[in-house]
Amino acid sequence: SVGASVKAVDVCPTDWNVSIAAARATVSHRTRAIVAVNSFGAPADVNGLRGLRVPLIEDFSHGGSVVDNARFRSEADTGVVSFYASKLIGAGEGGAVLLRDGAAANRLRAWRDYADQGPDGRRLNEKMTDIEAALALCQLDRLQKMLRARSDRADAYQRALRPLAQMRRVLLPAAVAERAWYRYVIAVPGVPATRLVAALRRRGVGAALPVDPWVGPGFPVADAAFDSLVSIPLYPTLSDDEQATVCAALKSVIEEVRLD
Repeated sequence: SVGASVKAVDVCPTDWNVSIAAARATVSHRTRAIVAVNSFGAPADVNGLRGLRVPLIEDFSHGGSVVDNARFRSEADTGVVSFYASKLIGAGEGGAVLLRDGAAANRLRAWRDYADQGPDGRRLNEKMTDIEAALALCQLDRLQKMLRARSDRADAYQRALRPLAQMRRVLLPAAVAERAWYRYVIAVPGVPATRLVAALRRRGVGAALPVDPWVGPGFPVADAAFDSLVSIPLYPTLSDDEQATVCAALKSVIEEVRLD
């Protein structure tokens, strides 16, 4: 509706965030903004991207370094966060926008509601409900506790799966500072993600494909991520026994693959 078009760039193989080199090669005088997602909770290199001198939008729906004392912050020009049911803050629907520019914030407030405004097809009445807002606020109040619990669960995975990782039978998430453990994403070398998910589900583990294949050819790192990455259960209330079941199932799948 505003005449903009999206141009995708590849990601980094370490944290799956936007590649600064790929972005630099794509930026032109027509570029109006860069959107950087904190993939799976690993913070994007906001400072590096700001060096491209293009307005930067940071999507921290997965978390990242933007969480501090139960408040969101962003070092980008604009920060956006979704409160959809599957996000770090899951309220069902809705979201938030963080802006440094007061005038831009006032324009956004005017656009979020069509009451007493002139007719315009771009002005939609898509507000959160009071119930969804209450769910989001409750989770924000205990956000630090939730993040600590996720970090503890991730540490337990790292310890349990380290022997397999040392033998290169499973690839674990890279060590990234200030990560919010929104997802715990792994890969088993030589095993397609679809096969790994199916094998884990047969063993009662709710694994999932965390990457959508929307980019298309010409993006080798993103394509490899779609082919190989699998998300295994990680949430604040995951119990020791449940996590042990996940690890045992994964080890069983890896042994099954080795015997093929």
